[in-house]
Amino acid sequence: MLRATEGIAVGTYSNASTSSGNILTSGSVGIGTTTPQAALHVVGSTITAPQVLQLEIDVSGTAPQSTNSTWTGIPYTTVAINTITGATTSNYGTGSVSLPAGQYEIELSQDFLNNAAFTATIRLNVPSLSLLQYGSSVFTGGATWMPVTARLHTYLTLPSTTSVDFEYWVNVVAYLASNNSFSTPFKGGYVTVYRLQ
Repeated sequence: MLRATEGIAVGTYSNASTSSGNILTSGSVGIGTTTPQAALHVVGSTITAPQVLQLEIDVSGTAPQSTNSTWTGIPYTTVAINTITGATTSNYGTGSVSLPAGQYEIELSQDFLNNAAFTATIRLNVPSLSLLQYGSSVFTGGATWMPVTARLHTYLTLPSTTSVDFEYWVNVVAYLASNNSFSTPFKGGYVTVYRLQ
């Protein structure tokens, strides 16, 4: 039993009075109501789950090397979740989605396989607004086969339903002697879009 000096008790206390602000384990708790209909009954504002869109690229996903100085849509392989009302993902395989008017937080992460000496970066492109947001650039020397990761975290306000593109750019400096191709630059990645309002 826990008992405060002003008569608030948690547990069983023989002298507890319901009129002196006691908390009794035998009753129900009401927040915003004096007549709770369940063990915990809350009346008032509700908390809703955030609206989220997430695209992923499988670790086995492949894509051709983008031509030097050419931005290419990230070829996502999966729509992991889409609870954003009005968002369409029919072109997700080319890194493009359509988002309704609103404010968004966007996290973009892309792994590139370190199988050559190259520079790579990612960006968010909103052509209708002439808006470009660039992520971090990565450089690899081709010394290992471990992936390197480019990242982008940004906020976006859309005045109306708008196409948003997620793109990458690669500039190969030199291939590894044992791998004279660059046909599999991706080793996983994702973009997550949160609708803030």
